[in-house]
Amino acid sequence: MTATIQQTIDVLRQTLTSYIEAAYHVGHPAMVAQRRALLREAGGIFQSPFLESTPRYTSAARYQDINDIPASALKAYRKLADPAQGKPVIFERPYTHQHQAIRDVLGEHKNLMIMTGTGSGKTESFLLPILGKLAIEAAD
Repeated sequence: MTATIQQTIDVLRQTLTSYIEAAYHVGHPAMVAQRRALLREAGGIFQSPFLESTPRYTSAARYQDINDIPASALKAYRKLADPAQGKPVIFERPYTHQHQAIRDVLGEHKNLMIMTGTGSGKTESFLLPILGKLAIEAAD
């Protein structure tokens, strides 16, 4: 059975508490009780957990279905995302903000400022347009 987040937190807190009680032995019962009460309070050896979910980033169309970026770049993206070519180098479906970055840089010659969450593909948002520019230059 898989433990819940709260069960995992409780086990970690109890393990640390047990370690402290064993490693730093106190003989007086009143002191033991006072220390145990302090160890159980949030803010002593632990904080109440803060859990934050991140949004699921939406994917754009597959490169095979995208037609609003320069053909040379699109050809490179399609080849790099094609599993028939071996292990794909890039994902077949970029996130919507990655597709927009490619379109804005290559099609409209805009500059980018990328501000999005962890795991959202910020790196690809600026590397994919660079890759596309290289593919365009190679085709010329």
